[in-house]
Amino acid sequence: MAVSGLLGTIFLLLLQTRSKMTLGHQEKDLFTACPSSYCGKGGPEIRYPFRLESSPPYCGARGLVLSCLGDDTLLSLPGSGSHKVIAIDYTESLITIKLGEPWSDCQVQNFSSTSLKTPVYTPPTGSLVNCSKAWNDGREREEYGVTPISCLSGADHFVYLADDSMVMSALPLDCVVVSTNLVLPPGRDFEMGVVMLNWNSPETGHKCRACEWHGGRCKFDWATNQAPCSFPEQPDSDSSNKNHTAGEDYSNVNLIIGLSLGAFVVLVSVAFSLVYIFRNLTRKKKYV
Repeated sequence: MAVSGLLGTIFLLLLQTRSKMTLGHQEKDLFTACPSSYCGKGGPEIRYPFRLESSPPYCGARGLVLSCLGDDTLLSLPGSGSHKVIAIDYTESLITIKLGEPWSDCQVQNFSSTSLKTPVYTPPTGSLVNCSKAWNDGREREEYGVTPISCLSGADHFVYLADDSMVMSALPLDCVVVSTNLVLPPGRDFEMGVVMLNWNSPETGHKCRACEWHGGRCKFDWATNQAPCSFPEQPDSDSSNKNHTAGEDYSNVNLIIGLSLGAFVVLVSVAFSLVYIFRNLTRKKKYV
């Protein structure tokens, strides 16, 4: 019984060692298999949950695929075509895209958010409000991002652009909403011709955003089919290690595991031999 208990303990230790080594290799392999990429110098960094369309599917979350056209990074949306990506903010889950040529606030009614909205991407939206009197409550205007649209206003009416988050009770009695689901540019700067889209993938939820906030990196885990938060090691500064590949690491892991299992087999064989000899000696003494 003591021998079998010892063998069981050794076997469990070997399994734990193998599991830790495999997981350690796998995490390292995830970061080496899907490194950060760029379409051009000075372009946005592309990494999980985004991936380039030329990268393996496991390098990015579903729906978060980008492409390169020369040095430009492109995001393709089903309802509006391809757009140049200006920036990607991983801590805020925001991607800034160019809608085309610069446009003025007079054209705000021509930019519906419907063409930019997908199951993954959500643009900030606003509404046009038409008032018979000037909206003079500065506190409410600031709270709901109310911006006057002078080129659409006249002597007897005043038009404003407000966030769709505005509650109807905050709307002055002399005002009515005339258009909804309009694109809101960042900072209400229409002349830049850009818009920020918030992304939220079913695979990552808000976990990747929280991970980035804490200085981590979100990477897809092949074993658990989830996107946990990881803190990758800094690249080795020793130039002699630059040619060290993941394949070499994997070979070393297999070698150590093979030797460990081989040693375990030898121990089992020796233990059973000792048990056999001990039982034979006991039987001989019994019949003497």
